[in-house]
Amino acid sequence: MNINHLIFKTFCLTICLLAATYLNGQTAELISNKHITYLNTFTMDYSFDPLKDQYGDSQFRKLNLNSSQSDGFYLQNWLVLEIVENAKAGVYDCFEDSDLKLSLSSDQILEKFIKRDTVLPFDISSYEESINIVESQIPPSNYVGLRCKQLFYYNQKEKQYYTQLLAIAPLVKDTDTYTEELIWIKMDTPKPENMGLSSKDVLWSVMTSGRSTDLLSSYMPSKALKGDEDVLLNSFFDKLKAPNVLLEKDFYGSNEFFQSDEDPMLGSDTIVAFDPEMYAEVIEVVPNEKVPDHFNLVQDWYYNSKDKQLYNKLKAIAPVKILYYIDGRVLYKRSLFFLRTEE
Repeated sequence: MNINHLIFKTFCLTICLLAATYLNGQTAELISNKHITYLNTFTMDYSFDPLKDQYGDSQFRKLNLNSSQSDGFYLQNWLVLEIVENAKAGVYDCFEDSDLKLSLSSDQILEKFIKRDTVLPFDISSYEESINIVESQIPPSNYVGLRCKQLFYYNQKEKQYYTQLLAIAPLVKDTDTYTEELIWIKMDTPKPENMGLSSKDVLWSVMTSGRSTDLLSSYMPSKALKGDEDVLLNSFFDKLKAPNVLLEKDFYGSNEFFQSDEDPMLGSDTIVAFDPEMYAEVIEVVPNEKVPDHFNLVQDWYYNSKDKQLYNKLKAIAPVKILYYIDGRVLYKRSLFFLRTEE
């Protein structure tokens, strides 16, 4: 090993250790684990709205709510309102920022859920307007979903992908085109016994596909903490070679799988060339390996009423190809297949 290579490795190790000091224990542990070859954080906005289910790709598995919680917008916003009330009651560690560095006191938390309106009453005796600030609780109908910050990583030894929810932020509708995050709430590391439809403490569960119909917006900042895009692609092809891998054509009940002799990543291009000797067009079909443009994540989500925590579990990843118009506009996005990750 030459001196330059040694200096470079030392530099990279130092950067990783410095970065780890700003991350939670679980994230730092994953960074230092030699079997974790790819790790990133990403943020997405979810509506978690059962009233939209008939139009979207979400599949609500459990809504075990009492009758007083099952009407109108309360059902629509049930999870968000439950999280908000827990936060007001001091159940969670709450923060100003998504990195969970700036903690909030109980008074600061309550302050975040107050709505202020400016009222300009007219005094007919003095013919003057006065300015009054009226405070009230943010109405339930203003809550539109949760912003969720998660980890996504690959364990090369296990040939398995995982996700973990780090923090959530209740979202309120500020304007027709803008949503505002109120506070960031730290979520605990999940325990298997706290998840699953069979648990009596799990009142609410949904499966999301990561498609646009699940989401409030395309808001998805992503930051690689270990590995890069090439490492991610290599991990995906590594996973495809794992024994007993299941590649499902549709994740919504069809139970159609690719056969062992089928290669779902192998496509073909039709090339039309002109043969000057024959004075004729020659059509040739050549194989073309498809490289995913990005991935959709299929996840199960569980709300446990006992520990007041929201958890998720990765069920499958779907490589996505984007097709474009000739002018560069997106025509549509197509999931090639669903690679099961759950054991």
